[in-house]
Formats: sequence, structure tokens, C-alpha cells
Amino acid sequence: MGHESASGARGSWSTSATWLDYDRDGKLDLFVANYVQWTAKGDLWCSLDGATKSYCTPESYKGTQSKLFHNLGNGRFEDASAKAGLGDPTSKSLGVTVFDFNGDGWPDIFVANDTQPNKLYKNNGNGTFSEGGMAAGVAFGEDGVARGAMGTDAGDYDRSGRPHLLVGNGGTTGRAGGRSGRARRRRRAGAPCYACASPVGVVITRPVTSVADR
Repeated sequence: MGHESASGARGSWSTSATWLDYDRDGKLDLFVANYVQWTAKGDLWCSLDGATKSYCTPESYKGTQSKLFHNLGNGRFEDASAKAGLGDPTSKSLGVTVFDFNGDGWPDIFVANDTQPNKLYKNNGNGTFSEGGMAAGVAFGEDGVARGAMGTDAGDYDRSGRPHLLVGNGGTTGRAGGRSGRARRRRRAGAPCYACASPVGVVITRPVTSVADR
């Protein structure tokens, strides 16, 4: 971050992080996933019964940028998010995993987002990334709606020699999902519904060799 320490993302609601050498210069860089724009002063009042304060769903808050910190050496980092093409301000990120999904030897980044499309950042090998989650079929659920993606990991579970992507989704229907019928009715038309019916649990994607594989 402009010659600050990587802990300098003050005011961010950081949820997860991972180390990777995205430019293969031999020094580990840091990716930090950030959730939503929230402050104690700007906290919203939400309720399930109209009387008692409860938590607000992610739809109530604006998304925010995650951060990529480039390791300069000697314990110093710079914020390379925008330069690398990772400055999306709409994401509500909870999980991140690094894997080489197309087998080109460069580490790619998958970001699991809550009620926003997941992001698959392909490493271009020149310090930048291209987002291809939609083309790869990992941005939305099978119903075309963004899920409440929470955690994610990658691994070769079937020993095919290719990494697969695992995503844990939260959310459910009715009151168990944290929203009363009245609260659901206040949802604006076309907005992703955190508590509407959608697959819940773990989703394992097939391996994709390129963002144009589907």
C-alpha cells in the first residue's frame, strides 16, 4: 500500500486472506478479501419482528473492493489492486482461494461473494488479471442468481490431474434465512435475494481449462 504495511486497509471489513506470488518474483504477495461498506456510525437498524434489532442482510450494504498487496521486499507492500485489475467495488467477498485453473503455471484467484457474482481472476502473467467467472460458469448458481457464497477451496478430489473448485453457500428460505415475509417484500425488484430459495451447501464445479471453456 504505497509503502505502508499491509495492515493499512483501515476501515475495511476484511473476511479472509491468502498468500500468493502472483508475479512470480520470488516474494509472497497478499490478497485480502473485504466484505461490505460498514461502520459503527453508519450501522443500519434491521428487525425480524419490527421491535428488536437484528442483523441486516448483505443486500442492505454496498459492496467494497478487495485488496492485492504487492510485496516490495524488506517488509514493505504496495496496493496493486487497481493496477492488477482487481479493483471491483461491488463485490461482497467472504472467501478466496488460489489455484492454477488453466494450467499455464500462473496462480489465478477465485473470490466467493455473498449475494454478488463470484469472481474468477485469470492471471495474465504480466502483473494483471482478467475476470472470467461468468464465462467459466462459476459466477452464479444454476438458476442464474448469485448465491450466498461463504467459503471456498480448490483441489483435485478425483485425481484427474486438474484442480476443481469447491464453494460453500449459505442462505435458506423463510424465517430461518433471517428475513421475515415483510422484510422480503421490501426487497427491490431484480435484487438478489439472500433468503430466497436456492441451493444451500457445497457446490463442486468441473475443472475449466479456460474462461471460454463453457
